[in-house]
Amino acid sequence: MNVYIWTSGVLKNAYIGERWSPDTSRTLLYLKFENNTNDSSWNNVSVSSAGVWYWTIWNKKYVEMTWTSSTTYIKPNQTLENQIGAWDFTVSFFIRPVSTNSWSTNGNWPLVFWFWYGKSQPYEWLQIQFNYYGISYSSPSIPAISNKVIIRTWSLNYSKPYTVFDTNFSSLVWSWHHIVVTRINWVVYCYLDWWVEKKTFNYNWSFNCDSFYILNRNDYTWQAWSSPWARMSEVIFEKVWWTEAEVSNYFDLIKSNYWL
Repeated sequence: MNVYIWTSGVLKNAYIGERWSPDTSRTLLYLKFENNTNDSSWNNVSVSSAGVWYWTIWNKKYVEMTWTSSTTYIKPNQTLENQIGAWDFTVSFFIRPVSTNSWSTNGNWPLVFWFWYGKSQPYEWLQIQFNYYGISYSSPSIPAISNKVIIRTWSLNYSKPYTVFDTNFSSLVWSWHHIVVTRINWVVYCYLDWWVEKKTFNYNWSFNCDSFYILNRNDYTWQAWSSPWARMSEVIFEKVWWTEAEVSNYFDLIKSNYWL
């Protein structure tokens, strides 16, 4: 039986003692990758893709990129983010990133999850990015972020607000990991394998976008992996927040499928 709590005028499923399941009242997108990019949220979201293939790990399905080109992508309907506006949201997925051939050069920022509004400033986005820079990249407004996983939101100059996981990206490659980004009353909480690392930052802007990509973006070569075989599984996008207990509960119930 579902357990619900009342918060901020919203009746919210607390997912206590049970597995997460999609609900059209809160789930905007759910990609199970069962040999396709069909949306399993019951909202029938149209999702196109290129340069990917599908496989099975234990009883879980996943998608794997087969091209190193920048034209590798999974592209849902861009209006999904517009349903978030100023409200809370959650992005959850499992990923098995790969290494790159560009550790020593400026390049290769594969975009794992990306919203973008490119028509005018401000550029409104949610971006989960692996920074492959083998050298420290910095500017007056951006600290050195080489070899890191970066979570970004709205910014005019690509610098803020954002957070950087302390865990080096190079220690994550070739193995499965769980990433969650959720906004609760203007505070964004970011989790890496839940118990490994947690980061927070404030973000009080609404979302509006004209582009939406998962696994990669097909506009720029430097946003492509230079090696194939990056994998993703169980992509969930919801217009509600997940508490730390919910993140932990979901992670504990699912992690054995990915050898975590």
